[in-house]
Amino acid sequence: MANVSVAAEWQLLYNRYYRRPELYTMRWKNIDLSRNKVDCSPFGGPIAVIRDDSKIVQLYSESAVRKLRIFTSSGVLISDTVWKNPGGRLIGMSWTEDQTLICIVQDGTVYRYNIHAELIEPNVTLGKECFEQNVVECVFWGNGVVCLTEGGLLFSIPDFKVMNPCKLAETGADDLPNCMAIIEPKYTVSGNVEVLVGIGDGVLIVDEDGVQRVEGEAVQGPVQKMVVSWDGKYLAIFTHDGRILVTDINFKGVLLEYNCYTFSNTSECCRIQHELEVSTKQAIFVDSSISDTIRTCIVLGNPRAAMKVKNEFKVSEKRWYWLKVFALATIRDWEALEKFSKEKRPPIGYRPFVEACVDADEKGEALKYIPKLADLRERAEAYARIGMAKEAADAASQAKDGELLGRLKLTFQQNAAASSLFDTLRDRLSFQGVS
Repeated sequence: MANVSVAAEWQLLYNRYYRRPELYTMRWKNIDLSRNKVDCSPFGGPIAVIRDDSKIVQLYSESAVRKLRIFTSSGVLISDTVWKNPGGRLIGMSWTEDQTLICIVQDGTVYRYNIHAELIEPNVTLGKECFEQNVVECVFWGNGVVCLTEGGLLFSIPDFKVMNPCKLAETGADDLPNCMAIIEPKYTVSGNVEVLVGIGDGVLIVDEDGVQRVEGEAVQGPVQKMVVSWDGKYLAIFTHDGRILVTDINFKGVLLEYNCYTFSNTSECCRIQHELEVSTKQAIFVDSSISDTIRTCIVLGNPRAAMKVKNEFKVSEKRWYWLKVFALATIRDWEALEKFSKEKRPPIGYRPFVEACVDADEKGEALKYIPKLADLRERAEAYARIGMAKEAADAASQAKDGELLGRLKLTFQQNAAASSLFDTLRDRLSFQGVS
């Protein structure tokens, strides 16, 4: 059944398929992420790990002494220290932009560690009110944090470099928020942090000076989750009725809406998946997506069932072609793949056929489709991927793309003859006045 799991690697996101190949295995031993609080520094920086004291966990052979451990991004231990800080449970933990580890405990005390697990003095407190009410949630961003207390109060450290805590305006709400999201100071008009608070049937915008209730079609009923885009321009909202809405940060209207799986479609999908499990005698279909169901049917050699799912759920031709191409490549049925390519002109073009063959290290199969690539630049790059320097150079030359010839030369830099060929063709283009 290994082939089935490989077929399920490709996931549809909007109109493209992606997969997440494993690049390397973490070198740490006996680290169960579900039993720990974990935070990863951006851009492949260090990883902080500490046993989650909010969970009851069996210790097995590990020590009862709780340690903060810091690893490299590949899981090699850099440093560790015994966690013996007062102040109650660890509520939030995050790396700053300069790789200082911020740890916030229940009573609002902020502890800081360097990459060597050394405590940086002095500690900072969020204040008396925070101490009395206990912190229940922390929301971090690049260089700051907002903390929520049991009483619904909000406190912030807008800049960890300054470490100057402040209290935000009180919402006056009786209940705790369903969710929170942060608009960083660099994206707000005031230059101060703003907190989007999903509470009751609406959303509030809270800063140091006041509270504003959001109005608009994007907020119609309880909000379960919110996420601000990396550039501070957009907001994604997950609603109580299972919709995902995308609006601009000023709530000026819904830009995009996903309707999450409807009940009728889900029920129909489950029925078909149960039937497939009965007919194949393999419990591998239920709870998988429509795309995964189609892929698995093809991998198991049941194209009729795959076509039934396609028709039942009105799967687009482009999506169908993507699924079938990579499913056939997974089981290395190259004859069926070639036959499929000739049924009609593929609506996704021939590039996916090339990629599927190259990924499977089948250069001979890839050669069946590379000449059919209409885009000369794509054709040149495809030839380069399978090590055919002359053909890659010819295609790039036909495209009159000197920059591409330069990039392809780097691909074949160990091949003196190929490098010379790319230089000759590039010089020829330059002489003709083409760059």
